Amino acid sequence: MHEYNLDCKGAFRMERITLERKVHYNDVQLKVDNFPIKKCNKCGEEVFGLTDLVMLDLFALESNAGEQIHVDFSVIKERFKDKDLMEEVLKYKN
Repeated sequence: MHEYNLDCKGAFRMERITLERKVHYNDVQLKVDNFPIKKCNKCGEEVFGLTDLVMLDLFALESNAGEQIHVDFSVIKERFKDKDLMEEVLKYKN
């Protein structure tokens, strides 16, 4: 499961972190509490869930431009729980 430190024999464990992310679509600065990641207990490599990052980006797209938004990840997850993420992404593609 390691992408960078291929020699590491550590195990990945789920953690929740505060993530600060600048999203350039609307120049939104997101500060997200309780963002789920997997972190190696030996080398510290972090792995983010792709669908979780897609939800963050979509949340930023639907938010007002130029804002600093501080939100709990559960709010974002709740907002997109019944939606097809690929369909949502394609809405903004054009």
